[in-house]
Amino acid sequence: MIKSILFGSKLCQRVITVYLLLIYVHTGYAMAQYIPEEISEKIWECIGIYSDGRMQSQFDKKSYTMTFNSDGTVYVLADCNQGKASAKFVEGGLVEIQRLTTTRAMCPPESLSNEFIDHMRNMRKWQNQGGKLFILGADNGILLEFEEKL
Repeated sequence: MIKSILFGSKLCQRVITVYLLLIYVHTGYAMAQYIPEEISEKIWECIGIYSDGRMQSQFDKKSYTMTFNSDGTVYVLADCNQGKASAKFVEGGLVEIQRLTTTRAMCPPESLSNEFIDHMRNMRKWQNQGGKLFILGADNGILLEFEEKL
């Protein structure tokens, strides 16, 4: 009887739900992640979006940006859309973008917003060479190319 009172009550169910939610938050966004210092706390402007092995560069680089924050969050500007995610970096240049959520505004027909966001979701590796940040996919092919905003 005591077991059904304790574990069957609405109050107990709410307490357990809040507790599980706190565990989830603690292991997700709230937990500090390792972000490489060389790319952290900088705004990166996209200068190339790759598709089928070809680079598209005819777009306003100020409209496609990415910022890795020291707390593990990533902010994305994709033309008329904005997004937020968490990043998990591991040794060897591997990175995983988790829980990328974005607005779903209707950008102009020539926008590369959807392609940019898809590439962000498919990010698997990063390289910082010559002041440029390259985002690579699972096949090591370049998806996005960035330069630091000055």
